[in-house]
Amino acid sequence: DLDGVKMAARHFFGGQGSLLCGICRKTPGLGEPGKILILMDRREILDLEFKALSIRRNILRLIRAGEAGHAGGALSSAEILTALYFSLMKVDPGNPGWPMRDRFVLSAGHKCLVLYATLAEKGFFDKSVLDTYGALDSRIPGHPNMHKLPGVETNTGALGHGLSIAGG
Repeated sequence: DLDGVKMAARHFFGGQGSLLCGICRKTPGLGEPGKILILMDRREILDLEFKALSIRRNILRLIRAGEAGHAGGALSSAEILTALYFSLMKVDPGNPGWPMRDRFVLSAGHKCLVLYATLAEKGFFDKSVLDTYGALDSRIPGHPNMHKLPGVETNTGALGHGLSIAGG
């Protein structure tokens, strides 16, 4: 029963899963002129909610491995990155340098746990890499480094400089 499964997901998400309905797939031309409706079937929403739950689990895995991390910022961003990477953005984990890809810049680099968790869930690298967070010479340092990990578009860290990087 889909309703029962969705209620279970709502129990785990505490209602935050509804955010996914508001930022996913856009369908122009429906409803009032100039308005954009968001249309997703219940199965798509449920799939995204469970994907966000997996990302949260990956974040906790990172914190356990590194015995540190900015949990609040990372956990509160899980639905946003889930919607972007699993519904909206055009990315190819098998070809992270694809010139036509959409790019995501995480300006607040200290929230890197959510980016690492999402990239691992999307298949940019094996999830076993998450267990190396906090280790010397890890591919996943305390702030994103585009030279160490596929899918990271730019090095970030100082708050606010992501806007100028993304804007060119």
